[in-house]
Amino acid sequence: MKLLTVLLIVFLIGCGTAPAPQAAAPPKAKENFVQFDPATVTESGIKLGKVTSRPQAAAIQANGHLVVNEDATWLVGALTSGKIMQVLAKTGDFVKTGEVLAWMHSDDVHNTRAVYRQNLDELQRRKVLSEHARRVRDRTQRLFDLKAASKEQLDAAETELHNTEHAVATAEIEIAKEKTHLTEFLEVPVESATQALIPIRAPATGTVTDRMATLGTVVTAGNHVFTLSNLSTLWMLAAVNEAELAGVRVGQPVKVTVKSYPGETFPARVIKLGEKLDATTRTLQVRVAVPNPGGRLKPEMFASAEIAAAVSQEVAVVPEGAVQELDGAKVVFVETKAGHYEPRKVTVGATAGGYHEIVSGVAVGEAIVTHGAFLLKSEILRDPTE
Repeated sequence: MKLLTVLLIVFLIGCGTAPAPQAAAPPKAKENFVQFDPATVTESGIKLGKVTSRPQAAAIQANGHLVVNEDATWLVGALTSGKIMQVLAKTGDFVKTGEVLAWMHSDDVHNTRAVYRQNLDELQRRKVLSEHARRVRDRTQRLFDLKAASKEQLDAAETELHNTEHAVATAEIEIAKEKTHLTEFLEVPVESATQALIPIRAPATGTVTDRMATLGTVVTAGNHVFTLSNLSTLWMLAAVNEAELAGVRVGQPVKVTVKSYPGETFPARVIKLGEKLDATTRTLQVRVAVPNPGGRLKPEMFASAEIAAAVSQEVAVVPEGAVQELDGAKVVFVETKAGHYEPRKVTVGATAGGYHEIVSGVAVGEAIVTHGAFLLKSEILRDPTE
């Protein structure tokens, strides 16, 4: 009987009618939620809270470039017409107040000295005339007292003395004027056999940012020879969009960045808003003062500004610990019913004071897990076969 049974099985296998082996059960799918009973919630330290809101000033982004601080920039010009005879300062040199940048020759020096000497001679002549007029007046006064001279004669002597004294005073004024022109304006000695060159001096301490004259250049009075700037503070000229102007005020803090120093910000402040929009770009030029200790920033660098807007808006926020990363996305766990938690994808904005701004995904007032979110994330990621 056993033999017949074995032969029957062999026959069925050969004919392909043997019963197929039972297929394995499919793996259990992961559930996209976590459900705990109240005791487990308590033991695991899960705490709930609500999505809240808080005022937050949205940052305004603007591009621009750095320029010199015009309030600390000086155009150094020639005081008179002449020829540059020596140049001591070059572009990029740091100079101090009063330092000589160049020397120039000018006929003004020789002409003024000649007039000065002529005025000295004229003063001596007028002094002689005035002394003679004084003696005549004194003699006429004595004669008048002796009734040997008339009142008209005395008055004439007095008038002549007054005129000669006035001429002396006028000559002295002319001499003082020529002396001042030489010593204070041209900065050369009144009389000197060696110095006839006029110095061009730095009016302030700063850096030579431009030099417009070289050896032998002929200049006229007022021609710019050098430009000096104090580069310890620069200006950024930022172009702010018309739609964002309501959020910009003088005095607002600004974060400035430049490509030369990636990841580094330079604190600055808004100091001036322009008066007219650019008709093409519909932007307003906003002037930002940027401290530049050490001179790392350079004029004409391209820069970006992040201006803390003056107008605040309410934004949704959650504690930092409430946000987890799940399958490459930011999520928070929302309590849909008691003990039932589902991950919700959210878009995260700025972070400040231990809170994330939530741009989208959850609304103010929704119940979320504020503590223990990592445990819920781990539960979802756990292998369901374990």
